[in-house]
Amino acid sequence: MVHRSKLSLSIFFLAFFFLPRIAQGAQLARMRMTMGAWLEIEVTAKDPGLLAPALETAFSEVDRWDKLLSNFKEDSEISQINRNAYPQAVTVSSDVFKFVEKSKFWSIATHNAFAIGIKPLTDLWHLRSPKPERLPRSKELTAALERIDPKLILTSSAGYTIQFLKPGMGLDTGGIGKGYALDQALTQLSAYALESVTFNFGGEILYWSRAPIKREVQVRHPINPDQFWKVITLDPNRISTAVSTSGNYYRSANVSDKPGHLINPQTGKPAGQQMRSVTVFAANATDADALSTALFVLEPKTAQTFADAQKESAALLIYSDQKGRLQEYCGGAWKNFVISNGELK
Repeated sequence: MVHRSKLSLSIFFLAFFFLPRIAQGAQLARMRMTMGAWLEIEVTAKDPGLLAPALETAFSEVDRWDKLLSNFKEDSEISQINRNAYPQAVTVSSDVFKFVEKSKFWSIATHNAFAIGIKPLTDLWHLRSPKPERLPRSKELTAALERIDPKLILTSSAGYTIQFLKPGMGLDTGGIGKGYALDQALTQLSAYALESVTFNFGGEILYWSRAPIKREVQVRHPINPDQFWKVITLDPNRISTAVSTSGNYYRSANVSDKPGHLINPQTGKPAGQQMRSVTVFAANATDADALSTALFVLEPKTAQTFADAQKESAALLIYSDQKGRLQEYCGGAWKNFVISNGELK
């Protein structure tokens, strides 16, 4: 065969609650608010004494990345980069440097459909502030689009430095930050002798298991969120799978309302005129997060071609055809992640 928020709770990891499990000993789950969303983590282990410490380690790691990557916190490293990386380079921590490098990789790989440098556009549309007094003018969009090219973000591993080549540039972590934080939290949990781990972060899901576990995801209907589009059974033999959903569930062209939260960095305008939702399956949450963001802003045919070119991920695209009817497309390495495609609901 976006920009920037994920559909809150757009998919649910129902296996966590309902499907039969292989006996794994004790289990513990907790939920907290972090990075602007509810994060639920469940861990299982043969030794019950590991459960609470493991959960605290995972939550602490996600909180740490929130402090590093937040566009809302003035003292975060990302905010400091945005203030100071032009005209001179700024030195950053090795952690943030690696994050920016990974984000640049996906910005270039997706031809900036996912754009780590999209902040000029999110600022122009006031996506992180109260509703705007007016819509952006054409010349303002043109000026913003000239500042989001990832090649204008210079990085040097020699001194962990980052530099912007034009004034007014900035990084926005909304389309990849949660996925990256989940991957880092899972890495921290390798110090514990756990049997399985499940993260449910709104539209981001990541699981790891030592032994096969049958799991299902229910993909919500993109227009009628109280309904499900279909149920998908994941390959139980995969050690780790991430699932990420992107969508513009609320769009408006009125000045009195905010636009949809996903902005197309290729046009500078709200995305999702045809694409309704995108769900990506990948080996890690970072890739799933970035790819779902990128695929959503593309036109359906372009998204299908791009999805099929990915050899290490799969995608479910739900879009409107020329007559306004909802259609779906399953692309990429689908058989590597899914054993049952489910039924349309």
